[in-house]
Amino acid sequence: IGVGSATDGLYFAMKAVGITKESTVVCPAFSYVATAGAIKRLGADIHFTDTDYRGNIGNWGIMGLPDAVLYVNMFGNVADYDRLRAYCDKHHIPLIEDAAQSQGAIHGKKPSGSLGDVSVFSFDPMKNMPSFGTAGMVLTDSKDIYDTVISLRRHGLSGKADYGYNSLISE
Repeated sequence: IGVGSATDGLYFAMKAVGITKESTVVCPAFSYVATAGAIKRLGADIHFTDTDYRGNIGNWGIMGLPDAVLYVNMFGNVADYDRLRAYCDKHHIPLIEDAAQSQGAIHGKKPSGSLGDVSVFSFDPMKNMPSFGTAGMVLTDSKDIYDTVISLRRHGLSGKADYGYNSLISE
């Protein structure tokens, strides 16, 4: 689903998986400000966590159970998604992949952008797959998430969301 920016894409992805102002979202402490900004736009609490040199989250046990994990693939590195997926599946927590800087990266045999329940790419002019202006893309295999993001990006016109935004890719 094409959207106006990856920041909007992250916001829409979190709304689509049910994140609200009562939610807690795990987010790497080292990321661009837009990642945390999308979480705060929802009013949710952020649990910042440290990562290793490849971007893998350290000690899960100290943070309690979050409502979602928003994971960032930094500098083209793809995190250990086997470990992330196992944790999220075990606790029925949605995994949101911020793939803004990892187009073309692979984990095992899976490409970046296919590793989360919902994933977001950036086409900002400063990224490795730029556009003229700014743009983003949301990827998912879930029909519910797809329908919600479609509605959110276009003023809620499709009826899946009560309201929405004007967040289309510029011509």
